[in-house]
Amino acid sequence: MVNISSVRPDVPHDDACLIDCGEHPFVKRLSYVVYRRAWRVPLADLVAAVESNKMIPHRPVARELYDRICAGLKASMYASPEIKALLHWQEAI
Repeated sequence: MVNISSVRPDVPHDDACLIDCGEHPFVKRLSYVVYRRAWRVPLADLVAAVESNKMIPHRPVARELYDRICAGLKASMYASPEIKALLHWQEAI
């Protein structure tokens, strides 16, 4: 999982994947993927968080944006090797 945060002019950010306003209904201003804080979540934990209303799902991202997020993960100097390895595992399927 990754967070998406708004770009702020006075705060450094990872520019490996920028998301423009409107590319997803959740994104209201220029934003970036926070690869530095990406984490692995077991599916059962994710389902439990949604069922208990601790997490509210949004509409899935479009395939093009998903592919850009994955490409940004590969390119980001902030993503951990462990998280990058999960992407390589997924690509093998």
